[in-house]
Amino acid sequence: VTVTVSHQGRIGDALISLEVTSTEGNFAGVTAINYLSVEMMPGFWVSTTNVSVQHQDCSAMLYLGLDTRPAADTTVTITSQDPSVVGATAQVRFSALDWTGPEASAQPVSITWLGAGVTQLSLVAASPGGNYNRVRQDGLVTATAYRPLTVSRSSVLVQRGGVNDVSVSTPMK
Repeated sequence: VTVTVSHQGRIGDALISLEVTSTEGNFAGVTAINYLSVEMMPGFWVSTTNVSVQHQDCSAMLYLGLDTRPAADTTVTITSQDPSVVGATAQVRFSALDWTGPEASAQPVSITWLGAGVTQLSLVAASPGGNYNRVRQDGLVTATAYRPLTVSRSSVLVQRGGVNDVSVSTPMK
């Protein structure tokens, strides 16, 4: 039996009781009071869940916010699950006193091209004594880093009325 516990947007603690409604077997009619303790954590807000960077344009930007008012100053560490593909701003900080909402208080995060591939970002919050302490989310943002394009010539000269061709190819995987 699988019990699915979903987050409905409310932050806090909950205790879940289980009751077996079978009339047969060892557990027939058994009620397990406070059998499962659940802590609903706050989360993160991001301006986009997919970021693309190309070799020619080596960085991209997204914004990271807290979806709930922090009870204490909060630092979020951002890491790439594959550091050979992209790098990211190491940390962003949020002030509990200055928080005005997920988007309004969002901080910029720079994503930098390191090599071709696809990876996801991990977000880990530290907020000693606050509601964001131990909040972690993996895979909220997917980063795709594309190989450089190949061009036959890096510069061309075209005279009035003339034509000059340049070949452009997309890289093979």
